[in-house]
Amino acid sequence: MGTPAISIVIPCKNEGINIFNTVSSILEAPTDQTFEVVVVNDGSTDDCCHFLQEKNWRQKVHLINSGGVGACRARNQGAYSVQSKYLLFCDAHIFAQPFWLDRLVEMFTGPDIGIVSPAVTSSSDKHAIGYGMTLTEDFGVRWLPHPDGISSALIAPGGCAMVKRSVFLQLGGFDEGLRIWGHEDVELSLRYWLLGYRVLINPHVEIAHVFRESHPYQISMNHIFYNYLRIGLSHFNAQRIKKILSLIKPHPQAEEILCEIMLSDIWDRRKKLLSIRRLDDDILFAMFKVPF
Repeated sequence: MGTPAISIVIPCKNEGINIFNTVSSILEAPTDQTFEVVVVNDGSTDDCCHFLQEKNWRQKVHLINSGGVGACRARNQGAYSVQSKYLLFCDAHIFAQPFWLDRLVEMFTGPDIGIVSPAVTSSSDKHAIGYGMTLTEDFGVRWLPHPDGISSALIAPGGCAMVKRSVFLQLGGFDEGLRIWGHEDVELSLRYWLLGYRVLINPHVEIAHVFRESHPYQISMNHIFYNYLRIGLSHFNAQRIKKILSLIKPHPQAEEILCEIMLSDIWDRRKKLLSIRRLDDDILFAMFKVPF
């Protein structure tokens, strides 16, 4: 068999039965597209990926062990290991819809289409559906209501987002300077927009997502605030950077976070991204009426 059209990359850490359900759902969903599934086991301690070592599963799914490198690096490792035309990044706790791959691929109708995503519904409440996301005044995310048709969104949800592999690699993949977990989908979507690509949502395609009350691994506010500041310093003007600093300032480790990021590669990254971007962040935020 030749190179598949789509590589579905699934980072996984301590997902329990969710990863089995997700992979099974993807393999069972009817499609006319050729695809492969790549699961990146990022240091799980619950043996959730053990079943993928069995012979019948090894023939269907590629398993990569990444050893706890975090969401961005795990996704990138999966992306770098394949040769397909399209990449589809999915969470390890979703359920696929028949012909979802076909309907997402067909949205790439021009060179400026950067990321495409389906509607995302809750696996426990079919009436709770989000159609892409936007940013809030405290730099959080908010799900968008049903649009009239295929529409643009500021943020494509990281739980299910398709990109052209060539463009993804050209733009540098997920930012590996972000820590563990937190806003990696926000950073990627903003970077695509600012570099001249569009983010689209197809409301006629849905995936069901398991929304958990807590993470199956430890999440630190240090990491989240570090990521906020890295995103701001990568892409925003001085006024927006000040807003992020005001969000971080009350945190007990605020000075430590600031010192660490100042000693990182952030200034080289900012200089590079500002030199090649095609859209100003003021224009972008005005387009989507973002109060930040």
